[in-house]
Amino acid sequence: MAKHGITYSSSVLPAKNPLFGWKEHGANFKSSNGVLEMPMSVSKFFHLTIPQGGGIYFRVLPFVWIKRAFKKARNPILGYMHPYDFDYKQPRIMHPGINDSKFYNFLIYRGRRGLYKRLHKIFEEYTVCTYSEYIKENGL
Repeated sequence: MAKHGITYSSSVLPAKNPLFGWKEHGANFKSSNGVLEMPMSVSKFFHLTIPQGGGIYFRVLPFVWIKRAFKKARNPILGYMHPYDFDYKQPRIMHPGINDSKFYNFLIYRGRRGLYKRLHKIFEEYTVCTYSEYIKENGL
């Protein structure tokens, strides 16, 4: 990645997940080969370790839990949203890439209509910035 001018990445989910995840990476920032890896922020939801500010999790988990996880966080919350997370008018299809699971397919669409409202509530209470701004402000 460094060869192509990429200086940071946030592509690691440091938890087990039905489709992806790299639990062994850990939740700490790591730099190798000139690329700073900033893994997704995770916290416990019952017995699961999940991203607290990302995609489906942010859309479908009880908002009271999301807010509690944000308040408990000692580090910045690294979040993500996919373009489809905002598209509540997208035609519903069965996604074969999610193990042909009806439950996972249900989650792909769940909570999209209310995403902006949830984000607005977070933006009211927390400072939000880009990754590059955070890196610059913290000398990483």
